[in-house]
Amino acid sequence: MLRLTEAIHTEPFLISHLVRIAMLQIMLQPVWEGLAEHRWSEEQLVALDAKLMKLDFLADYKLSMRVNLHITTLPLKIGIGIQNRYSFIPVIMTMVALCLSLRELPGD
Repeated sequence: MLRLTEAIHTEPFLISHLVRIAMLQIMLQPVWEGLAEHRWSEEQLVALDAKLMKLDFLADYKLSMRVNLHITTLPLKIGIGIQNRYSFIPVIMTMVALCLSLRELPGD
């Protein structure tokens, strides 16, 4: 499950970040139960600790918030008003392109 959690860490959308946190919480439940019942060996705990130390939710949150800020303000920036039910399509396409490009940017 930890590999699944890490597989989506570069997703720029806030919902992906929240799903990742939920996945980690689900994955950690058996870990806590094993700790309570002393089922983990020292080597297993060291290996698990090393894997968990690599997680950087704050950096991933920062990316998600940057993308969320751009998505929410993009219609204002590009000056597209939503006059009919199809006029939002260019906005969405621009948002997707922006999100993909933000994934490539180095952190602030």
